[in-house]
Amino acid sequence: HRFFLALLLNVGTRDDLLALVAERFPEQPPLATVMRWADELCETTEFGTALLDAEFPETQPDFVLAALRHFVEGGKKLPAALRTLGAAGVADRRTIFAQSSLAILLT
Repeated sequence: HRFFLALLLNVGTRDDLLALVAERFPEQPPLATVMRWADELCETTEFGTALLDAEFPETQPDFVLAALRHFVEGGKKLPAALRTLGAAGVADRRTIFAQSSLAILLT
């Protein structure tokens, strides 16, 4: 995960980060590689789930990963996992990502 962490700290844009991932790991789509790394880096406790420095009240890593994928892809339609949050809850989760080291991934 050192490569991913180095990219998060040193690359200027989302597109550049994904291009470097694609160059280093051409056998998979870069977003799939990033999502796999995010899954591996999720830590869950009884208080919530953390993905690096982004901490969420949800105790289901799949929820956090669905939110990350949604914000990275910039989709208009919410995934089923996020629909129960309402607009304010979705905005709160986006803010958590935007204030973290993962902010570069957001569209």
